[in-house]
Amino acid sequence: MAMTSVAVAQPRTPTPPVRPGTPARPTAAPARPARPGQPTGLAAQVTPVAAPEPPPPPPPPPPPPPPPPPFRVAITSGINGQFSPLVCGDSPTAPAFATIAGQLAAEPDTLAFDAGDLLGPSAITRLTVQHDVDAFTAAIAASGIRVMAFGHRDLSADRAPIVAGLRALRARNLRHVLSNLHCDATHRELCEVVEDADDTPVLVDSPSGRVAVISMVDPSALPLLARDRAAGLTLDPLDEALPRAVTAARTAGAAHVIVVIDPRARHELEQALTLADLFEAAEGPDAIVVHDLPAGTGSVHTARSGVPIVATRPGNALVLEPGAARVARAARAGTAPEGVTSFVNSTRQWLCTTYSQPMPGGHLSADLTRDQFAGLLLDVLRDRAEADVAIINRGAVRQPTGLFPLHGNVTALTIAAALPFEDSLHVARVTGAVLKALATSARADGFYLRGVSDDGTKINGRLIDDAQQYRIITTGFVATGGDGGVGAGVEYQRFNARSLQDTFLAWLNIPRTGDITEAPSDPADHTRWNFRWTTDVGFTSTTIAANPFEGTGLRYDVPQLSRAQSNNLRIDSLVRADADNPYFTWDNGLRLQYGRASVTPSPTMAAPSPATGPFDENLDLISYNTAFTWRWFRGDRKWFHPLPVALGFVETEIDGPPSPRNPDYHHLTLRPTVGARFELLERMTLNLTAGMNWQEALAPSQVAGSKAEFAIVGSLVARPGTLFTIGGRNIDGGFSVEYTLSDPGNSDSQIVRASGRLSIPLFQPLQLTLGYDLFARTVNGQAWGLGHDTTIGLRIAFSRSVQLF
Repeated sequence: MAMTSVAVAQPRTPTPPVRPGTPARPTAAPARPARPGQPTGLAAQVTPVAAPEPPPPPPPPPPPPPPPPPFRVAITSGINGQFSPLVCGDSPTAPAFATIAGQLAAEPDTLAFDAGDLLGPSAITRLTVQHDVDAFTAAIAASGIRVMAFGHRDLSADRAPIVAGLRALRARNLRHVLSNLHCDATHRELCEVVEDADDTPVLVDSPSGRVAVISMVDPSALPLLARDRAAGLTLDPLDEALPRAVTAARTAGAAHVIVVIDPRARHELEQALTLADLFEAAEGPDAIVVHDLPAGTGSVHTARSGVPIVATRPGNALVLEPGAARVARAARAGTAPEGVTSFVNSTRQWLCTTYSQPMPGGHLSADLTRDQFAGLLLDVLRDRAEADVAIINRGAVRQPTGLFPLHGNVTALTIAAALPFEDSLHVARVTGAVLKALATSARADGFYLRGVSDDGTKINGRLIDDAQQYRIITTGFVATGGDGGVGAGVEYQRFNARSLQDTFLAWLNIPRTGDITEAPSDPADHTRWNFRWTTDVGFTSTTIAANPFEGTGLRYDVPQLSRAQSNNLRIDSLVRADADNPYFTWDNGLRLQYGRASVTPSPTMAAPSPATGPFDENLDLISYNTAFTWRWFRGDRKWFHPLPVALGFVETEIDGPPSPRNPDYHHLTLRPTVGARFELLERMTLNLTAGMNWQEALAPSQVAGSKAEFAIVGSLVARPGTLFTIGGRNIDGGFSVEYTLSDPGNSDSQIVRASGRLSIPLFQPLQLTLGYDLFARTVNGQAWGLGHDTTIGLRIAFSRSVQLF
């Protein structure tokens, strides 16, 4: 039986060529010896069938997607309409807008928001919007800012240009947000261009998800606005509006929420912490950005919610990265985009060409610093409004690099640079006490005060009168409480329809020669009239009843029931009209004293029930004092420098006293004298004069004092004013002591008159008063006759001042 063998041909592997110098490798491995019983040779080899290959391994899982870029936003603030340099010439300082745009360009991976007051009440905003609104909005878009908060300074701006600018920005899908604002039906123009409390949340797409921007202004800002700016607007309380707005933003699909807060003045950090703690942990916004936090505050976290509170950096951008170890940092410096720089340069060129011409009344003889410029502005306001005092907050007068000191001429561009925030003007009448409190308060450093001395003791060089009324002029910002305002309870009226800047520009447009700092009328150089009227009223009544005699004595022999019955009425009225001029003073006082009394004698055994006496006149005097002083020496005057003075005194009565001694004449005293006055203190003067005295000018010749006699008069006068303060109440007082010697060497008639008043205010215009009057006379060495009047009663007091210009 023949065997059959199957051979499986294997493919031949070609032998690689041998390189020169390289030993040839064997072409086949040596044959292994055959096992016993195993056939040898090729024909005897059997090739097994190969096993199936294992399945290939599964493909590796796809790599995880890259993590989203970190959530990062850039927050700008403090631009306030600074879109162009306002100083013409070489190397102008870049405006805040260009600086911030450069910082945003250096942070390409950030989403940019503005924290508010981008436009502000700026003259440059108004001019640029009116000049070329398209270029204006294109520059904002080129800066990279996507959404803008609407701040309290934006609210205070002239409404028409602000609305026009916002409408143009809105057309480019650049939105302004004020999330707690409401407008009534008659003032809808603002809410039509601002995303307000009645609109859906503003969401912006970003690589990290959709971002909501919420902006809120504290309602306390509304009273600080001019009335026409605040009309029709309301702001929801922040503690109510903020949680509602955050919830609405999350519901609308916001992955991140950024909140911008324009807080209540002087409570910024406290309010921010309170608002952050309205939220539970992980439920609040990603960050709360707050204006005007205390210096040195960068960012803080609240213990409850963990929401970071971050301070803005006015005039710069900051970068926020919520959740990072460092939440906020300053933005990097960079170069502004071409669209921004071209707008800045073209705007500057247009402003310098149009508004840098010298004004007809703006010539300067010497350089003018910022403080001197503010003084000139306030002098102009006093001149225009005929006011005693002008007040403006220091923040209203700016000092851009290169502007001050001014020299040569003032231009309209100068005014726009130094006074960038347009505001209205308001006038009011306030008491000297209010002005003194402001001038001596810690807030005084935040104001320019013109007309009030630093120590609060003088107004226009004259001693301040706490009860007197003074006319002031100030801005709408101050009038409505800005920086604390002037004082409580002051009622303001709008002064003309012009703004602060327009009023100043109108004055500078009047051609004049000489230095303009000397052109405004200074109230200190003109007469000031002070008018005061006081009336003291006192009434006493004593009535005794049911206390007849029993036996030899009264039933009740006690002082309270054994005195005389009486009724007394006394009126003491004083009208003063005093003129104060740098060259003279003229003091005038007219006093009316009148009283009636009815007396019932004490009961006696002979008359246990005495009859009541008539209600007779017991006081009837009218007196007039006048004093004219010439201030011939206006230098550094000392108390011992005499000032020429002329005094006049007249005393009479309504009708004659019921006395048989002088039934034939009416009492009339005339006494003109001249001499010297010594101003011992601000309110105290010593007068030494000589002249003539008619003690009884209408009496018959046989009556002593009926003839004119030579007289020497000395008087010490302390004009009425505040003596001290108790519990916030000014205790006022004044006195006069006068000695007259008539006909010396003959009759030696001597008269002493003294009068003093102390008043304690109860409520305007009522005061509690204590008064004392003394009249004493002796003739020919006889004993002195004395008359005293002590009164306690109520006073009605009014005062008014008129400053002449």
